[in-house]
Amino acid sequence: METAESTRSTAPEVIRSRDLDDARVRLSRLFSPHGLTVDGRGGTLDVQVIAWKSEELTVARVRHGCAVEVTPGRLHSYYNINVPLRGCSTTRNGETVVESHRGRGAVLNPTFDTVMSWSSDCEQLAVKIDRRLIDRSLEAVLGRPVDRAVVFDTGWDLTRGVGEAWVRTIELLRESLASGAPAIVVRPLEELAVAQLLTGNNHSFRGLMEGDPPPPRLRSLSRVMELVDADPAAPLTVADMARIAGTSVRALQAAFSERLGITPTEYLRQARLARVHEELVQAEPDEKTTVSEVASRWGFAHLPRFAAAYREKYGETPSRTLGTR
Repeated sequence: METAESTRSTAPEVIRSRDLDDARVRLSRLFSPHGLTVDGRGGTLDVQVIAWKSEELTVARVRHGCAVEVTPGRLHSYYNINVPLRGCSTTRNGETVVESHRGRGAVLNPTFDTVMSWSSDCEQLAVKIDRRLIDRSLEAVLGRPVDRAVVFDTGWDLTRGVGEAWVRTIELLRESLASGAPAIVVRPLEELAVAQLLTGNNHSFRGLMEGDPPPPRLRSLSRVMELVDADPAAPLTVADMARIAGTSVRALQAAFSERLGITPTEYLRQARLARVHEELVQAEPDEKTTVSEVASRWGFAHLPRFAAAYREKYGETPSRTLGTR
């Protein structure tokens, strides 16, 4: 398991090309082998891509500068969610055809053939998610292995509800990857993005996810609590905690709710807040300790939310604690 100090590279991958063959090869390395043709409706090919990557997820801004047809066929090992930032695109994934525009994304299922047409002014946010990450997240919810790929609805409304929240999560994840945030910050954001995809868009396992969870087990709860208390800095996600407990995410959440009245995530957050408080209290003036450094080290990526939670728990701001050490 990665340590809390391990980071992703802060340097994004950049692709700029006006040569069709060169652009096709470089884009294929970032995503997967695919065909790329200019459809002749005006504009000059001017591919511009900037991508931020972790081991199992890529967030990229992609434009071609002219109208193109993209034919990746079957993605096999990953899902791709395309969100137009401007312009529009038409996506055929299997037998489903979706018109995408700002606020309406297209989910590319990996087991179906895909063909896309991008308008000349189209620029999209392309989110590539490893199929293994989707499978692990779903297995954690169900408490058992899945024997087939999840099939999502191709069209996804991103203007409200969970879809809108997913876009904000992806932006926070992009910012975290760009800043070289540690795994303790990145991995929960990846899990959150996948959880929002699984709950915000209809898919082939939705009915099983919404069934009643099995009864909570005290042993499962205790096992997770001991792990968190021993090492709050470990880059744990809820799915990790469920696997360690030998149960599903929903069963673990039910156990925490029944026994403690909080979620596993809240328990982990409280443990980390306690470690932040301890560091701030013990900091020496000549160490030049900053609140942001300590908060990031313990997994708090959003400083305003961290400060609000800290003040609620300790009755003062973290900077006040540090200033009165």
